Amino acid sequence: MQRTVLCFAGLLFAGSVIAVADDLDDSYAKLKSAVTAKEAAQVKELVPKVLALARELAAKPAPEGETEKANWEKSVKYAKDVELYTEYALYSVAVQSPAATMIDLWETLEKQNPKSKYFAAGYGPYLVALSQVGQAGRIR
Repeated sequence: MQRTVLCFAGLLFAGSVIAVADDLDDSYAKLKSAVTAKEAAQVKELVPKVLALARELAAKPAPEGETEKANWEKSVKYAKDVELYTEYALYSVAVQSPAATMIDLWETLEKQNPKSKYFAAGYGPYLVALSQVGQAGRIR
């Protein structure tokens, strides 16, 4: 009986990881398409969903078995790579957008990760965008 319960619990864990991973894959593909199309509104809409799914997948506890643990480690790495891509998506579309959109996406990135590696490359265009929309006083 106890073995059956453990097997069932393992299946539930695997099922929840697979469901999150499938949702993440679908949302990630949509985000990549939006970035390619430079659809700023869609990127801004998809990033929080993709980020939440990636963080949910990365937060799953490590399973006991070696095979399951190896798969879990791959899933966690994938989730972290996707999380980093959400930052790239915001940065990439921001620097190719009109000033007001650029500012909006940039500030979304600042809220998501105040230490993003994309800030070094993007602050110049962000400051120019602030000047273009008459918000030079916000330059810090």
